[in-house]
Amino acid sequence: MKNRSVIAIIGIALALICLVLPISIQAQTTSSATVSNLTYEGENTGGNLMILSWDAISNETGAKIQVKGGGIADTWMSLDTNNSYTQDGKTYLEFENMATYRAQDIAFKFRVSVTLSDGSSTPWAYVDEDYS
Repeated sequence: MKNRSVIAIIGIALALICLVLPISIQAQTTSSATVSNLTYEGENTGGNLMILSWDAISNETGAKIQVKGGGIADTWMSLDTNNSYTQDGKTYLEFENMATYRAQDIAFKFRVSVTLSDGSSTPWAYVDEDYS
């Protein structure tokens, strides 16, 4: 009787794993496209936005951006974007100027993943803030 209960519990656990695993794999679809030449461009003329750029990808529909560092976060935090546009073969992404929150004179690290029209996303691309 005890053995049947153990076998039943193991069977149920395996069945649940088999149901959940394909869902999590499907949600993490990664494209073969990549973000190239990710660059920290600096601030806009008003100083209220920071700007990142990368080589435009033909079927991009959006982007996710995350930040860490600056003495305010040791883990990646998602940021809201203000505006994105493509010009001269590059995509530019504007977002809130994080320097106003900086606790120390430490550069921020940014990462970007681009969402494509087929619903997939590129792998994360990384860049450090440039003080020059």
